[in-house]
Amino acid sequence: MPGQLELALIVSFDAGTRTATVRLASGVPTQLTAVPVAAGIDGAGLTVGRECVVSFLEAYNSASAVVYAVLGTPGDAVGGGGGGNVDSVWAVFGGP
Repeated sequence: MPGQLELALIVSFDAGTRTATVRLASGVPTQLTAVPVAAGIDGAGLTVGRECVVSFLEAYNSASAVVYAVLGTPGDAVGGGGGGNVDSVWAVFGGP
C-alpha cells in the first residue's frame, strides 16, 4: 500500500531515463526531479502540463516517489478534470 498519493502536473519527461519532473498540486508548490515513471505508462502521453498521480512508498519521502498514473487524454487542456482516461499501472502492484 502506498504511503501517500498526490496529484501533480508533468513539467518535463526524459524518455532516455524514463524519469519525470513533476510539480505537486497541493500545499506549498513543490517540484520533484528525476521521478521514475512506472513501466506500464506510455511515455508519449507524458506531455507538459498533463495531470498525473505520484505515489510515495514512504509518505512524503521524495526518494520513494514514482509516477503511478496519468489522467485525462494527451490532448486535454491543463486542469481538464482528468479521469476521462486513466492509464493506471497495475503491473507495479501485480494486477492484471
